[in-house]
Amino acid sequence: MDKEKKENVVKMEDDRYYSGAFWVIADSIKDIFKGKFEIVGEKILVDYVGNKIEQAQKRDEPHKKLWKNDEFSKWNRDFEYNYFPRGRLCIYDGELYL
Repeated sequence: MDKEKKENVVKMEDDRYYSGAFWVIADSIKDIFKGKFEIVGEKILVDYVGNKIEQAQKRDEPHKKLWKNDEFSKWNRDFEYNYFPRGRLCIYDGELYL
């Protein structure tokens, strides 16, 4: 007798992803290439298509406004929002855009 195999399959549509604005914090471009950097930013939980999962989360704000938040006070006291390299990750219809 063959026993039925149960497969634990996770569909991409079931996973959770993050989108949002980010900065690459480093002392120099050379440090970034050496892997001596920190990525900080806003994490917005989204599904495979890009829909926000929790409506209570903060909005996807522009870098300039987001940089003023207390969570970035370690850097925003001494540096403007556009000092460090920055970007944004977006998920749309299963595609990642940077």
